Amino acid sequence: MWLLANTKNGTSSFELGRALGVTQKTAWFMLHRVRESMKDENAPMLAGEVEADETFVGGVSRTSWKAASGFVKLAHGPATGKATVFGMVQRGEGRGKSRARAMVVPNHKASSLIPRIYENVVPGTTLYTDALRSYRQTDRDYVHEYIDHSLAYVQGRVHTNTIENFWSCVKRTLHGTYIAVRPFHLDAYLDESVFRFNERGGNDADRFVAALKGADGKRVTYKALTASHPRWRLRPGRAARAAARRAMTNQEPISGKSDRI
Repeated sequence: MWLLANTKNGTSSFELGRALGVTQKTAWFMLHRVRESMKDENAPMLAGEVEADETFVGGVSRTSWKAASGFVKLAHGPATGKATVFGMVQRGEGRGKSRARAMVVPNHKASSLIPRIYENVVPGTTLYTDALRSYRQTDRDYVHEYIDHSLAYVQGRVHTNTIENFWSCVKRTLHGTYIAVRPFHLDAYLDESVFRFNERGGNDADRFVAALKGADGKRVTYKALTASHPRWRLRPGRAARAAARRAMTNQEPISGKSDRI
């Protein structure tokens, strides 16, 4: 818990497993239990000046491939094949530190982003965003100002540089340490990054105590982490081929043995 709360770019399950002399799966499970304690379920709503932005997490998708008939153009764009993450940052006042909040959303349409803003930001707050049209519906209940990044990045107090700073911390963690995070576990890794960002004003002991207090009354099991995705360790297609092979031979997998091809 001390290690995960204080390492700026996170801790790999392989690294933790080697240090403790346990398997990678055991270390992975331990880290997820610590991330559960870092989740702040009773955080107050954001107010004052708040920046909102979305980003995309995942690998670079191919735009074309060469077939026998020539090059074929594939669907591509900033969100193609990636998970969409929405975040908000309340700017600090005076010497106060800014505070962040982040979550996985289905897409970057208004139907996905606007409800999250109303759930997390007090109406009447000054809201700064980029020029994405999905944010225009907040004009009724918020003092909404936006910056068009094709023209400028800062116009007085209108900018999204604070949350861009938070995204850089998140992506250094995801790309540099965890490498390939499954989309269905991404929320837990976001909770970890949000915790370290929000607690950066304290020292190592303060962050450890905050994470320890968050563990009170929380429990997560290995079965619960993998129940909805039982094939999370298999490469795409291998489980399907194993099922097809059993169907053809009308055989059940041998208990205690792997049925992977």
